[in-house]
Amino acid sequence: MPTELAINAFPATATPARATAHCGDCVATTDGRYLVASRGAAGYGGSGAFRLQVALDVERTAGVLRRYGWLLAIVLGTGFILSALGSLFVSRAAVRPVHDIAGRVRAITARRLEQPPLTSRPWPVELQGLASDFDEMLARLGDAFDRLSKFAADLAHALRNPINNLRGSAEVTLARGRTPEEYQQTLGSSLEELERLSRLIDGLLFIARSEDPRQAIERRTFPVRHELDAVREFYEALSAERGVTTRCNGDAIISGDPMLVRRAVSNLLSNAIRHTPDGGTVLLEAHDRPDGSAVVVVRDNGCGIGSDHLPRVFDRFYRGHDGAPDTSGAGLGLAIVRSVMRLHGGDAEVTSRLGEGTTVTLEFPAPYVALATTGEGSASRQFAGRSSSVT
Repeated sequence: MPTELAINAFPATATPARATAHCGDCVATTDGRYLVASRGAAGYGGSGAFRLQVALDVERTAGVLRRYGWLLAIVLGTGFILSALGSLFVSRAAVRPVHDIAGRVRAITARRLEQPPLTSRPWPVELQGLASDFDEMLARLGDAFDRLSKFAADLAHALRNPINNLRGSAEVTLARGRTPEEYQQTLGSSLEELERLSRLIDGLLFIARSEDPRQAIERRTFPVRHELDAVREFYEALSAERGVTTRCNGDAIISGDPMLVRRAVSNLLSNAIRHTPDGGTVLLEAHDRPDGSAVVVVRDNGCGIGSDHLPRVFDRFYRGHDGAPDTSGAGLGLAIVRSVMRLHGGDAEVTSRLGEGTTVTLEFPAPYVALATTGEGSASRQFAGRSSSVT
């Protein structure tokens, strides 16, 4: 044994009383690596002490562990590199559809709103909802842009007529000397055109303010029948002149601004009287619903509105011509009505048939629903203005 491993390479011998073995670290020699241990023991029958020394050759095991360590490092390093490259490839492939959508967004301009729908091509499941929402948003933008373009054209047309009338009247009057009566007549005609312009601008300002989400109305609960009677009395002279009978039926409790409600009903009644022939009838009705909401209905038996015009009657400056005896208005009356209803958290609906009449329904939400949807606020009397109609 000393030829393989020196005696002093072993740890000190444990005393017999402790009877424990002490295993030291591996000992390296020129021939290999050894795991060593020593122990002391008493001889049989007290014949003396013995020293036991044991050595185990672990060179092969140590070599296997070293090779395993290097192989593990190589495998882990290669796996990390391959994982990084694979993650980069997968992430690029996953983000590519997002880049495609971003490219479509950058390509959209005011003149290039017409784009192929994103849902026309397959998308990952995670992006299908985004593609669908994007198409819907683009459709809304296109519709809003078309409406804005048409609104600008209609506004220019609506302003051009009275301005041309004023200019023509002034040029004719100034072409030669006039009598005081002729000047008064010209000024009176100009004043009518200016009043028309004032009503037009007032209506546009009302609609613009009502679409501001920060605006709120002064809300209180009141019976709407009193407002209906007041509007009917205001137009009693006009209805009598046209030979149209107006009546009020029912009552309802609504939460809102009485002046704004009166303005909406005033616009509806004015339109109904102007489009109802002699001997016709216009009925104002109101009633409560079981859920606490209220309904105000303006119904006439006039000329009616064609089905192709019904979807657009609430648009600004829109005027139908299906048998309507009077189309001299600016086309803002029903737009103001819808704006008033949206301020109250409700809505307006119209049903009509040619030759049978038109029915406009104003739906007011229950008071607690109205407060939750529109909120309490102040400074809404600016909306009401005069109760005269702007049509």
